[in-house]
Amino acid sequence: MSASTTPFDAAPILKYLSLPSSYDPHPKDDPIPFLRDHLVQLPIEHLKPFSSITTPRQRTQLLRIRNRRTTFACSAEGMKALSWVEARKEDPLAYEAFMISSTGTQGMPLAEDPSDPTRAFRKGEEEAKEERIWAQGSFMDGAKGHVGEGKLAALLGQFEEEREAERFRDMKREMREKERIQRESEPEEEDDDEGEDETTPTHDSPEDARKSFENVTRDKFIDGLLEWMEYDAVDWDERWDDDGRDDEERWFDEEDES
Repeated sequence: MSASTTPFDAAPILKYLSLPSSYDPHPKDDPIPFLRDHLVQLPIEHLKPFSSITTPRQRTQLLRIRNRRTTFACSAEGMKALSWVEARKEDPLAYEAFMISSTGTQGMPLAEDPSDPTRAFRKGEEEAKEERIWAQGSFMDGAKGHVGEGKLAALLGQFEEEREAERFRDMKREMREKERIQRESEPEEEDDDEGEDETTPTHDSPEDARKSFENVTRDKFIDGLLEWMEYDAVDWDERWDDDGRDDEERWFDEEDES
């Protein structure tokens, strides 16, 4: 997701590999072919700069990186990072849209029991909680019991939740506007299945829909399309290389599963 703001310098990379400055494919001009040939030979400090000249989507062309993402997604760390709970916090609009289209209902109201460990929180909720904690711990240099302390904490939390709610409404309006423009730009087609409801839910329960949402999130991550995910920590880290099978064998395994 993040990319370095430092200008890409190919010289240290070529020097590390004992390659001439005229080497083809050049790391700056043709980074993907270069990485295809030399990714496993480079340490992470020489790989991270490639994030500034390639996108996660482009790096999906590299089989080793795609396999690293797959290994990460199947690990305990990856399953937590790509769970519906985390995905909903990062992209609540995508989650709600998926749940509505899949089940005909919203995914999980914020009014549900806050003590439930599986409950999803929107960003604004967590930030509001942080505002309250800050106010309670820092107000008047930590003086507890001040008459305005509780009110300030509650007010800051309310402001943060309202900001997030407004952002969520803006995202919904933007999505509806994009859908309207898309509908107007598409030619009308005859409906072969008259009377069939196009919004018929595809899942019987929210639990099934959330599982499908996690699968979609995982696939988007592997394909380099998950904008909120930190790709550098996976793409350049050899600890996500799997059990030693060669790339060709892993590739055929993925093809069989798809």
